[in-house]
Amino acid sequence: MPPKSRKLLQRMRQSAKNAKLNDIISLYEGYGFTITHGSNHDLVRHPDYPQLKQTLPRHGKVKTYLVRNAIKLVEQLLELQAAEENEAQELADEPGDEEIEDDE
Repeated sequence: MPPKSRKLLQRMRQSAKNAKLNDIISLYEGYGFTITHGSNHDLVRHPDYPQLKQTLPRHGKVKTYLVRNAIKLVEQLLELQAAEENEAQELADEPGDEEIEDDE
Protein backbone atom coordinates (compact mmCIF):
# COMPACT_ATOMS: atom_id res chain seq x y z
CA MET A 1 0.00 0.00 0.00
CA PRO A 2 1.45 3.35 -1.01
CA PRO A 3 2.09 6.04 1.61
CA LYS A 4 -0.50 8.21 -0.15
CA SER A 5 -3.20 5.68 0.74
CA ARG A 6 -2.08 5.62 4.38
CA LYS A 7 -2.21 9.43 4.54
CA LEU A 8 -5.64 9.45 2.94
CA LEU A 9 -6.90 6.88 5.45
CA GLN A 10 -5.52 8.91 8.33
CA ARG A 11 -7.09 12.11 6.99
CA MET A 12 -10.45 10.39 6.59
CA ARG A 13 -10.24 9.00 10.13
CA GLN A 14 -9.75 12.53 11.45
CA SER A 15 -12.61 14.08 9.50
CA ALA A 16 -15.19 12.31 7.38
CA LYS A 17 -17.01 15.51 6.51
CA ASN A 18 -14.78 16.90 3.76
CA ALA A 19 -14.21 13.70 1.81
CA LYS A 20 -15.12 13.54 -1.84
CA LEU A 21 -16.21 10.52 -3.86
CA ASN A 22 -12.82 10.51 -5.58
CA ASP A 23 -11.15 10.29 -2.15
CA ILE A 24 -13.20 7.22 -1.27
CA ILE A 25 -12.42 5.59 -4.61
CA SER A 26 -8.70 6.42 -4.24
CA LEU A 27 -8.70 4.89 -0.77
CA TYR A 28 -10.30 1.68 -1.97
CA GLU A 29 -8.04 1.38 -5.01
CA GLY A 30 -4.95 2.20 -2.93
CA TYR A 31 -5.66 -0.82 -0.74
CA GLY A 32 -6.23 -3.14 -3.69
CA PHE A 33 -10.00 -3.11 -3.98
CA THR A 34 -11.60 -3.32 -7.41
CA ILE A 35 -14.58 -1.23 -8.39
CA THR A 36 -17.25 -2.48 -10.78
CA HIS A 37 -19.40 0.30 -12.19
CA GLY A 38 -23.15 -0.14 -12.34
CA SER A 39 -25.83 2.22 -13.56
CA ASN A 40 -26.41 4.02 -10.25
CA HIS A 41 -24.03 2.34 -7.85
CA ASP A 42 -20.53 0.90 -7.89
CA LEU A 43 -19.62 -2.39 -6.25
CA VAL A 44 -16.38 -2.38 -4.30
CA ARG A 45 -14.68 -5.75 -3.68
CA HIS A 46 -11.29 -7.05 -2.69
CA PRO A 47 -9.94 -9.81 -4.97
CA ASP A 48 -8.21 -11.72 -2.15
CA TYR A 49 -11.01 -11.38 0.40
CA PRO A 50 -14.42 -11.78 -1.29
CA GLN A 51 -16.23 -11.17 2.01
CA LEU A 52 -15.05 -7.55 1.88
CA LYS A 53 -17.55 -5.76 -0.32
CA GLN A 54 -19.47 -2.51 -0.28
CA THR A 55 -22.01 -0.75 -2.46
CA LEU A 56 -21.06 2.81 -3.31
CA PRO A 57 -23.71 5.18 -4.74
CA ARG A 58 -22.46 7.48 -7.48
CA HIS A 59 -25.17 10.09 -7.25
CA GLY A 60 -25.66 12.93 -4.85
CA LYS A 61 -23.43 14.32 -2.16
CA VAL A 62 -20.99 12.07 -0.31
CA LYS A 63 -22.49 11.17 3.05
CA THR A 64 -20.30 10.64 6.11
CA TYR A 65 -21.56 7.06 6.49
CA LEU A 66 -19.89 6.22 3.16
CA VAL A 67 -16.57 7.46 4.51
CA ARG A 68 -17.02 5.54 7.78
CA ASN A 69 -17.90 2.38 5.81
CA ALA A 70 -14.79 2.79 3.65
CA ILE A 71 -12.60 3.20 6.75
CA LYS A 72 -14.16 0.11 8.38
CA LEU A 73 -13.68 -1.97 5.25
CA VAL A 74 -10.02 -0.97 4.94
CA GLU A 75 -9.46 -1.68 8.65
CA GLN A 76 -11.03 -5.13 8.21
CA LEU A 77 -8.67 -5.73 5.29
CA LEU A 78 -5.66 -4.73 7.38
CA GLU A 79 -6.77 -7.05 10.21
CA LEU A 80 -7.20 -9.97 7.80
CA GLN A 81 -3.81 -9.34 6.24
CA ALA A 82 -2.14 -9.09 9.66
CA ALA A 83 -3.78 -12.34 10.81
CA GLU A 84 -2.65 -14.05 7.61
CA GLU A 85 0.92 -12.81 8.10
CA ASN A 86 0.93 -13.98 11.74
CA GLU A 87 -0.34 -17.39 10.72
CA ALA A 88 2.32 -17.68 8.02
CA GLN A 89 5.01 -16.62 10.51
CA GLU A 90 3.83 -19.19 13.07
CA LEU A 91 3.95 -21.93 10.45
CA ALA A 92 7.46 -20.86 9.47
CA ASP A 93 8.59 -20.89 13.11
CA GLU A 94 7.22 -24.35 13.90
CA PRO A 95 9.68 -27.20 13.74
CA GLY A 96 8.82 -29.25 10.70
CA ASP A 97 9.98 -32.58 9.47
CA GLU A 98 13.60 -31.69 10.06
CA GLU A 99 15.86 -34.59 10.87
CA ILE A 100 17.17 -34.66 14.41
CA GLU A 101 20.63 -36.05 14.86
CA ASP A 102 21.37 -38.40 17.74
CA ASP A 103 24.70 -38.06 19.48
CA GLU A 104 24.84 -41.73 20.41
